[in-house]
Amino acid sequence: MTSKNLLLTLLIFLTGFGSPIFGQSKRSSVTFDLGGSRAIIGVGYDYRFTKNVNNFGINAGIGLFSISASGYTINNKSELVDVNSSISALLLPVMANGLFGGRNHHFELGIGLVPLFHSADANFHHDSKEGHFRGNGLGMSGTFLLGYRYQRPQGGFVFKAGLNPMFKLPGIDNYIATSPFWPYISLGYSF
Repeated sequence: MTSKNLLLTLLIFLTGFGSPIFGQSKRSSVTFDLGGSRAIIGVGYDYRFTKNVNNFGINAGIGLFSISASGYTINNKSELVDVNSSISALLLPVMANGLFGGRNHHFELGIGLVPLFHSADANFHHDSKEGHFRGNGLGMSGTFLLGYRYQRPQGGFVFKAGLNPMFKLPGIDNYIATSPFWPYISLGYSF
């Protein structure tokens, strides 16, 4: 099995198609996420390995990031150049995590990987000269999570907030890294 097929199988399993195997307990949650390893906006699925919420689990999701910029820059000949650029990324974070604490209020700690697919596009114009650059690629970042989670054992509303930065993995040159203070906030439902 290729690594692409393995990743696709894992993501399909973790996003709900495999949940009937585990029964109908309150171990799963789905969240809508802003920031963190989902970049700008995303969704996530979390599964607890036991019926006790305060235990270990796994989290997988999908995130989207897109930004465009235009402006002027000075080239190496001190000439003004008009530049338009954009970058988009699809992120697929997978993380092992643990919840620790009280009945409804939990400290969440996790670590994982963020495969990402990205595309960049840039145009420049100077006098009568024009240029274009377009590139696509795959990358991989590491991520860790340090946060607060409100989740009742009987299910229902889920709230999460904390820090979830991405970092460079040794030996991988194609990655996204964020500030160590990269925040996230999530709202969802556990079932």
